[in-house]
Amino acid sequence: MRVLLFSGSHSRHLFVLAQLLKLDAEFRVVVMQRESVMPKSPENIADRDRANFKRHFEKRFEIESASFGELNYESTYSGIEKFVCDSNTLNSKETVEFARKQPSDVCIVFGCDLINGELLQSLPKLSLNFHLGLSPWYKGSATLFWPFYFMEPQCAGITIHKIVAAADAGEILHQSVPVLKAGMGIHDVGVATVLQGANNVVEALKRLIAGNNLIFTPQRTLGRLYLTRDFEPQHLRVNYDLFDDRMVDEYLKGRLGTKSPKLIANL
Repeated sequence: MRVLLFSGSHSRHLFVLAQLLKLDAEFRVVVMQRESVMPKSPENIADRDRANFKRHFEKRFEIESASFGELNYESTYSGIEKFVCDSNTLNSKETVEFARKQPSDVCIVFGCDLINGELLQSLPKLSLNFHLGLSPWYKGSATLFWPFYFMEPQCAGITIHKIVAAADAGEILHQSVPVLKAGMGIHDVGVATVLQGANNVVEALKRLIAGNNLIFTPQRTLGRLYLTRDFEPQHLRVNYDLFDDRMVDEYLKGRLGTKSPKLIANL
């Protein structure tokens, strides 16, 4: 089977897609270089927000590095034909030419910006996005953060869906959430979500390689799309000032309601 990958450059993206490389398939990859994993704090914000911003991103780097390693795309995709771009050139003519250079049976995307236009039309019929977020409730950007802002950590999960023109709106193959345990912080949940999702996407490709059909379920509602510009440092006050990053404990004690997500599970 010929598999075209679209990969972000952060360790979480490389870790997940590296699991696919262990399977018996022929791979090519487009790598989109992402922003720094340690963003600079915005100017002119309150001291409390600056402290939370620093705490949030430093802890994310610490926990993800311990779980995924500090990976880079050169070594992860060593020996694999690749094309490197950035957010401005993802949908460029050069990327389209690379995608069309050889026919692919399936495409799997994790960690790239929205694919559109001629590039979208160049992808194989079966093209899947590994989305960190439960669609349609959490589509777009930072969708493992927003469940904590709305005090529903149990809704941090992944969605594997077909790629369509609209962001994270395609028919769903599978969704999953991690098992929440006492003591988990926001980034512990994020890592557990990625690890659980990695198993799911590996299972999906295994079934395709074995010649099995996959079952998809349409999304019935529009949900909500979160853009990068929606996030502000003061949003971190909920998780850190109110809960000191112990929101999971409050949920497990029954103090944040009993809502649970209705997942689509076709794997």
